[in-house]
Amino acid sequence: MEKLKIRIDFLKDEDNDAILDLSHRCIQQGVISVYPDRSPEFNRLHKQIDSESFHFVARYGDKIIGCVGIIYTPVQSMGQTFRSVYLLDFKVDPEYQKGLTAYRLARETLDFLFKDENVMIIATIIKGNQSSHIFTRGRAGFSGSSLLGEIQVNNILLLRKRKIDPRFII
Repeated sequence: MEKLKIRIDFLKDEDNDAILDLSHRCIQQGVISVYPDRSPEFNRLHKQIDSESFHFVARYGDKIIGCVGIIYTPVQSMGQTFRSVYLLDFKVDPEYQKGLTAYRLARETLDFLFKDENVMIIATIIKGNQSSHIFTRGRAGFSGSSLLGEIQVNNILLLRKRKIDPRFII
């Protein structure tokens, strides 16, 4: 019996159900625990923001076990506009988190990005997510990064259902 190798390649349209399933199983841990629910089409939002956006995925046989997403975005610095990268959706199947899958995904992504003239790579990490710091603190062969600041997200959640005002037709 041949042992399968993990392959890194691009997410395809036909992978939508598999990537949605992976996303639901990969809870981001920190001061809050969350996962993005991008049903029914995982890539729709990314493509609306940047038509060149893409995801690398890690595959073990036919199963998707990890992913990392890229959105190109312009950043202005010192009067110039640079093409930068926003890194998102970095996740690995819980069964594969103790192996090299995350390292391989990050390494392949950075090798791909450094072929281009990207000036800056930006990522947001939930406060308290300690496992992500191997990629930000200059460990495992990755260059260190700078903390640009903390982001505060405020949400207003309605706890009771509102009725539609009968004066308006929706």
